Amino acid sequence: RGGRAGGSLTEAVLDWDAGSLPRGATDADLILAADVLFQPSGEQLRALSALLPRLLAPSASRPRAARLLLAHKQRHDALDQQLLPYFREAGVLLQEVPLAEHHADYCSPLIKIFSGHWADDRASPELVTR
Repeated sequence: RGGRAGGSLTEAVLDWDAGSLPRGATDADLILAADVLFQPSGEQLRALSALLPRLLAPSASRPRAARLLLAHKQRHDALDQQLLPYFREAGVLLQEVPLAEHHADYCSPLIKIFSGHWADDRASPELVTR
């Protein structure tokens, strides 16, 4: 939908285990994800860290890497401790948004918000494996 600045918004449901991405998924400039990691086994973390490089890395239709905004509720210590290393190994760098910058109505020490990006604009995500 057209915004005041001339932008647009497209939403899509992603099947993390599917071999293909929805049409236009690699055109996005910003990927939003909220409360997507909650299984203590870490299976979701492995799947998401494999998917994100494909979404964030530069593509033929989008020469600049996309940005990620991830909201994560801390539930399981083991999962939470693996989050940054898994993403880093997959080529996705996350930086935590300080709690003081969260909206006052939705601020909680259990909710972490991360800004992320593809770590190496020159590397192909097909080369990043886990």
